[in-house]
Amino acid sequence: MLVGVDDSARLIRLLRQRGSLFHVKTLFMILLGLPASLLGPVVVATLYWLAAMPWGYSFDWMTVFGWTALVMLPALYILEIRTKGNYLSERVDEMTPLPPIARGIFTLGEFGAIAALATNPRTTSTLFTEVFLFGPRLVVDAIRQLRLRMYARGADVKRAASILATLTELHDGIPTEDLLRANESARTLAPTLAYLAFHDWIGVGNSGGKVWLLSDARRVLER
Repeated sequence: MLVGVDDSARLIRLLRQRGSLFHVKTLFMILLGLPASLLGPVVVATLYWLAAMPWGYSFDWMTVFGWTALVMLPALYILEIRTKGNYLSERVDEMTPLPPIARGIFTLGEFGAIAALATNPRTTSTLFTEVFLFGPRLVVDAIRQLRLRMYARGADVKRAASILATLTELHDGIPTEDLLRANESARTLAPTLAYLAFHDWIGVGNSGGKVWLLSDARRVLER
């Protein structure tokens, strides 16, 4: 059965639960993304460190890592901000399939892997960069979501619950102005609608003139 107007306590609880999950998710993304951002510097610093050894050079790994991280971390974050998570799709036209020798990664062991990577450096560097962007992507995406969440600052959770209660009684959308109470304006209601839209409870028309309950949200409310 759909929730009704009198079930405001349950609606408020559901709203707050989803809000809490959002904060837990973004915190997890940042806590995982920050250490994962060091993957690129660790790999590159290790390669430089190993490459110097046959030539008789002996560098402190931590020093090499520190300089590598100083250069790579800003570059990776800038690249992720610029490409907005679409780095690989932007570079896919420049990539060529790995040659048959790439099977050596699995069948010829270390030497096969080196040969496969060396024969196609552009594709290889693109794939490695995509892997190195995993950490920065988590952090940047979390920050973007937190910034978007700021548009819902000032939202009234109780008012949001009443809007959900109204929308559950409807099978189609409703003009936004029909949701307004006597003491409300579209401007004062905007943060609450933004809150509901951000947390995937409602859909909002391009002009903001119509709102509706999303199908997934309706299924949650029907439980």
